Amino acid sequence: MWALLVLVQHWIGCGRPAFRTCTLGSYEAWAEVIGGILDTAGIEGFLANTDAFHARADAETTAWSDFIDAWWQAYPDRAVTVADLFSLAADFSPELLGEGSDRAQSTRLGRALAQRVDWIIGGRRLVEAKAQDDRGGIGRATS
Repeated sequence: MWALLVLVQHWIGCGRPAFRTCTLGSYEAWAEVIGGILDTAGIEGFLANTDAFHARADAETTAWSDFIDAWWQAYPDRAVTVADLFSLAADFSPELLGEGSDRAQSTRLGRALAQRVDWIIGGRRLVEAKAQDDRGGIGRATS
């Protein structure tokens, strides 16, 4: 904490110069302050990976959107299990499954879905469904 305060005090002492090399949409003020603190301390590379980050984020968004579209087409009106969705993910967005055995991939998919409850992906909201049968419906994609 002390080192952080020293860096901030140094930045203030230098006149609080704003970082203008790169910015981050909707976080311009934050980027100007944090980048300014780092820049005055001689720490380089702030936001230098934004292009790579956006490329990865765009690819992940596309994979999830493709998967949700396939889910919507296959199961438009009922809750489904991870087992129901596993083959769709394998066919349409295998990158969501990662490496490993079918069980490991299924577990990864289930956890990823659980983390995305209430997210809107591809114009559809992922909602958690209460177990309605012995298969235990886990969720739905709704428009």
